[in-house]
Amino acid sequence: MTLRVLFIFIFDVALPLILYFTLSYQIWAIWALLISFIPPIISIFINFIFRKQFDVIGMLSIIGIVSAIILVSFKNVSKFYSLGMSFIFGVIDLILVITLIPIKIGSFEMRPFAYYCSKNLGIGNYKGLTKYETFSERCERYWRNYALFRQALIIGTAVWGFVFLLELLIIIIIVCTKGSDYNDNISYDRVVYYTFPFLSLFNSIFSLWVKTKGFKEDNPNHDKLESFYVTVKT
Repeated sequence: MTLRVLFIFIFDVALPLILYFTLSYQIWAIWALLISFIPPIISIFINFIFRKQFDVIGMLSIIGIVSAIILVSFKNVSKFYSLGMSFIFGVIDLILVITLIPIKIGSFEMRPFAYYCSKNLGIGNYKGLTKYETFSERCERYWRNYALFRQALIIGTAVWGFVFLLELLIIIIIVCTKGSDYNDNISYDRVVYYTFPFLSLFNSIFSLWVKTKGFKEDNPNHDKLESFYVTVKT
């Protein structure tokens, strides 16, 4: 589990940043951004081919890079460029909000972004029915049988998504009314960085509340399903 998280962090976060900041001093910034696409794309393919999972962190990294490319492309448009990191995080968190839409196509059912993070990264202390039950299977079972589990992931995704979208909206209003220059861009970026401590505090308090409440089954057929599952697995 630790190795998987380390792999995702290296390929989806660390390598793209290292590639961009190293190459941006030597080649055109957009080319540096395009090259930094490579590690997340490799991560997405590896996860899909070998683990049959979609790498949501890798996808968000790519979306963030695309947003940065768009921002850099409009560098001469001072008001737009002044949005800075707020624009990039706003686009990323728009994806988080979209995952809250209960889309269902065939066997595919949209789940909140926090669900995919928990499932892919192995985040959460979910009890297994047997030692053979994988972490992915536990996440799926908890999603289907525990209302608080679903609510917690929905609320967590919504708060992170809408907070940054609201922050972007506020910055847009300020830029449109006040105007912008390079110094404004730096000060606006600080607003994004100040948002993280607030969200981290929310996560800590909310996680403690969920842990205190505890997960209670809401599926009346779960006892039968559990007995069947244990019989099959053992």
